[in-house]
Amino acid sequence: MDRAEVASDSGLVCKATAEVEKAWDNVDDLTPVSTVAETDVVSAPLKKALATLDQVETELQTAQLKEYRDLVALYETFVG
Repeated sequence: MDRAEVASDSGLVCKATAEVEKAWDNVDDLTPVSTVAETDVVSAPLKKALATLDQVETELQTAQLKEYRDLVALYETFVG
């Protein structure tokens, strides 16, 4: 059922958002004297977390749109 998929995808968005926040915490630990290597170490997980968040947000939007279309089709079946 689409509602289950939307709920599942919503949970994935929450998890991905938490990963982005965690990665940002590591970025906050950088200082003006941090090296390029240190910056690279913390930026890689942030890039990955942001990419994951983008992906699951897209999946959630797709699931929501599919659910909406299914509801419209069901309505049209009964109304006619």
